[in-house]
Amino acid sequence: MIEAPVRLRLNPDPGTTFRYRITVRQGGDSSELDFSTAVRSKDERVVVLESKATDARNNGKPADAQALSMMKAFVTVQRFSPQGKLLESSTEGPVQTNAPQSGSVVAPEFPDRELKPGDTWSAPVELEGRNEPVTYTYRGLETIDGISCARLEAVPSDKSSNIDPPMLVWVDTRTGMAERSVTRLRRGERTGEVRLDRLR
Repeated sequence: MIEAPVRLRLNPDPGTTFRYRITVRQGGDSSELDFSTAVRSKDERVVVLESKATDARNNGKPADAQALSMMKAFVTVQRFSPQGKLLESSTEGPVQTNAPQSGSVVAPEFPDRELKPGDTWSAPVELEGRNEPVTYTYRGLETIDGISCARLEAVPSDKSSNIDPPMLVWVDTRTGMAERSVTRLRRGERTGEVRLDRLR
């Protein structure tokens, strides 16, 4: 059966809060960071997302209380186009930060056209602290937790990075928000994984 073309847009409902967990595993170590992303507002030109940490664990144990309290004090507000292009980003917290603008881990940048399996496009993604051009390929529809998702494969242009491509991203076709992503890591003989999961 041939799939109908899909058009991906960042289209979450205002007032909705998405909960996520980032899990990093490398060697015998693991860490988890839980965070929430709230949809502050949305119109035909701009989607405003507000993200903040809610919990953290290292090797299954709760993070240091003081460090976690500091993490929770930071709030990142990002403004995106309907295609997921980052327009503006700011972080408020106890200390000033001068981090470069980067895209969102929960909303990839989409092309302004319909997609069919095998179609590709390029967009910048923050990898290892810098913005890196990435080529996306749309692979088709899959269902995750009852949600219809577009499966994307992403390959960074920098072949010397610690990323073992392709990175995999599953995007809710209705909201344009990520449901899951998996990035494999390689550092010499050590391998690992960074995983994003939507929590419910």
